[in-house]
Amino acid sequence: MAKKLNQPVLILAGAGHVENGWGIEYRLKKLTPQARIVRILPLRTPEELSSLNPLYFYCPMPEVAPLGMIIKKDDQGQFIVEKVLKPSKAYRAGIRTGDIIIQANKQNISASASLFDLHKIAIAAKKKGKPLCLKIKRGDKYLVVEIKLQ
Repeated sequence: MAKKLNQPVLILAGAGHVENGWGIEYRLKKLTPQARIVRILPLRTPEELSSLNPLYFYCPMPEVAPLGMIIKKDDQGQFIVEKVLKPSKAYRAGIRTGDIIIQANKQNISASASLFDLHKIAIAAKKKGKPLCLKIKRGDKYLVVEIKLQ
């Protein structure tokens, strides 16, 4: 339609559908190589600034998470539970503030992983009707907790 009218088109989508030039942007370039595309991404922390994308808007992470926990990645690349909401699935499963997530459904969580990687693991478990099993480090102990997703 836009091609026929020679008009710009605005597509509003979540960051996961456009970040790193993949998703919608990638497909548009494949379908219409001459298309001019401007990508505007949410900026949640200064570390997310990149020369690959010149346009951002400020969008802090939401304080409410579906499982009831807020996770932050520290300077060493560890995923630390910053906050656990009561009552929530995470709280009932035994997750506590300060826990460090080591594995999710038997997949190691490396320093190169992103919060989106954890999200994808949880979504895959939910689609299969399975719980999310997290191996966590609490102090000098390692524990496995199971979060029911249904």
